[in-house]
Amino acid sequence: MTRTSQASVPNAGPAQKLAVLGGGAFGTALACAFSRRFPEVGLWLHEPEAAERLASSRRHPTLAWMPPLSAAIRPTADLAEVLSRATYVICALPTDVYGDFLAQHASKLPAAPLYLVASKGARLGADGAVETPRRWLEAALAHAGHRDTRVALLSGPSFAREVAEERFTALVLAHEASEALHDDAAFLSGPKLRLYLNDDPVGVELGGALKNVMAIAAGFMDARDFGENAKAAFIARALAEMTRLAEGLGAKRETLAGLSGLGDLLLTCHGAQSRNRTFGEHLGRGLSVAAARAAAGGVVEGEKTAAAAYAAAERLGLRAFIAEHVHKVVSGQLSPSVALEKLGEWSPISEHL
Repeated sequence: MTRTSQASVPNAGPAQKLAVLGGGAFGTALACAFSRRFPEVGLWLHEPEAAERLASSRRHPTLAWMPPLSAAIRPTADLAEVLSRATYVICALPTDVYGDFLAQHASKLPAAPLYLVASKGARLGADGAVETPRRWLEAALAHAGHRDTRVALLSGPSFAREVAEERFTALVLAHEASEALHDDAAFLSGPKLRLYLNDDPVGVELGGALKNVMAIAAGFMDARDFGENAKAAFIARALAEMTRLAEGLGAKRETLAGLSGLGDLLLTCHGAQSRNRTFGEHLGRGLSVAAARAAAGGVVEGEKTAAAAYAAAERLGLRAFIAEHVHKVVSGQLSPSVALEKLGEWSPISEHL
């Protein structure tokens, strides 16, 4: 497949506009990071009052560490204003709000040249299939008559704070026809934010979702001070489980060895900024699920992804020991200490998948 020429890319001209849907930590961080490349960045927040405060103060109302917004960023609760003339649309909404958002606003979504899904989560559908934000958005766009609109994934190891502070970050831009996005990746990349192409969006989205489940279990271990040897062994086995599940759900095995698999897993299992790991650590220290969620300070995607991962493994007849025990802890069936004991009782098996 040949690379597209710069002239063939609709957003290659001087009037590019970026729309970011979601004014949480990651959405705002991406708006900050990309504001140097776009003369205008529309940032959509659900709550008008929060949008007004952010627009006037240029400081995020709940995230004190977020840098002041540049002049290019225009926060608003007016979705039509954000989407107007957008050449790229980044969807950085929490996974749980996609249903309500698309139910209310799908008809307003334009046939933009490229949608980028930056949300990391998975849910179990009514038919037993694993559902993801990318698939919900594709279905909504098709229903709105935009069947040819491209929907890609933007994923990889990326704490919001470091993205906002413009520390070096490498992400994956994933689409089945990834080579056609070569010029998009080149345009969006900068000295501190590099985009790598991947033609396996299924593997990229599952890597980004499943690593959150593994991070919760890593938090259990941190609460009990298991040590670095145990953490290293756990991460290796967690990657094997993620790869097994993702491959069973249609992903390419090698994708899980990349940025949105191994890279994201290492970051979220070790990093102090990981909400999922922090949530697991608080559970391991005896907090209730609700209290641990509040203490984690944001959306804990792995909590519900664990249920989808465990159910998918059961349906496919695959081993998912970690996902099973995380699900049983967050659903109140096991304590973190008992889960850790059971995770330590693995029968000797082949190291390989």
